[in-house]
Amino acid sequence: MDDNGKTKDQLIQEGEDLRRKIAELGKSETERKRVEEALRESAERYRGLFEHISSCVAIYEAWMMEQISSSKISTLLESARRISPEIK
Repeated sequence: MDDNGKTKDQLIQEGEDLRRKIAELGKSETERKRVEEALRESAERYRGLFEHISSCVAIYEAWMMEQISSSKISTLLESARRISPEIK
């Protein structure tokens, strides 16, 4: 940043703008952390729900549904994890 030739008022204004931007970044970071935590809690709730149900409805195709047991769900998830390790 070349401050040569800038007036005192311009430098003061730039300083105020920078402080405002830093404050906005701090708020943004706080909001991001809050959203991440809410997402983590939601995922834990749904994972717990899925792990403790005895059966569910699975959609194989848009038109075909079947009730399956939780042991079958576990088997299907393990198969999916082998194909895509990022699946939790």
